[in-house]
Amino acid sequence: MSSEDYSAEYHRLLRNLASITDDCTGLYGPAHLSFILDAEVSRSERYGYQFSLLAITLEGLRELEPSIGRLAINTLLADVGQTVKAACRLIDFAFHYGNGEFLVILPQTSKGKGSSFMSQLRDSLIRRVWLTEQGHNVRLNVSVGMVNHPADGRTKAELLQSLDKTMYLVRNGGR
Repeated sequence: MSSEDYSAEYHRLLRNLASITDDCTGLYGPAHLSFILDAEVSRSERYGYQFSLLAITLEGLRELEPSIGRLAINTLLADVGQTVKAACRLIDFAFHYGNGEFLVILPQTSKGKGSSFMSQLRDSLIRRVWLTEQGHNVRLNVSVGMVNHPADGRTKAELLQSLDKTMYLVRNGGR
């Protein structure tokens, strides 16, 4: 293989990696969610185990941005992303879905264990004071919801729809 071929292959791999990960947080991006969720549904169906899917929404980012600036918001998102990733096991998948939304896939996780993880993660996000190094003292309002395969949906579409309904209820105080 010539050096030009290696260079072209290297750039192709970088473009592929860029489409998988989110620049701001370093987590997987929404483009990779579909692939991973399809794979997890397939694995769960084949081997007969459950998995949980969590959504985390940082409330009030638009209102916060004018007072702290876009760069601080990006730093906040990166810090939250790393906190979410650090809470995950090696087999879990964390995604930055955009607009202050994060998703986590917890393979081989029952509804009860997923709920426990969700509560611990939510507590760690709301207790922490963020951006103190930049001179801000930001406390987050966080909405968190969870669905479980197969109880709340057997397909990717059913799970995402169920999660969307769950988050609607969480934000409106119904759950």
